[in-house]
Amino acid sequence: MERQASLFGRMMERVGADPGATARDRFDGGFSAACRRCLACQNATDFGRWLEGGGADEPPLFCANAAFLNCVRASGTA
Repeated sequence: MERQASLFGRMMERVGADPGATARDRFDGGFSAACRRCLACQNATDFGRWLEGGGADEPPLFCANAAFLNCVRASGTA
């Protein structure tokens, strides 16, 4: 669980997302849903490699939270 939370936090930093802002109600529970998706993710090893490899400043296509993180970025809270 700690590993997944750490990866999610690192991803939010990578894309420039503010965790406090994303947790607010304006995302209609999206932050908590994103946390659950991250905890259930089967791609943690690939994700860790992607982060270590200096991936782009946008989530990889295999990220279950890519749409959510892109929405956060587009909203200006990133």
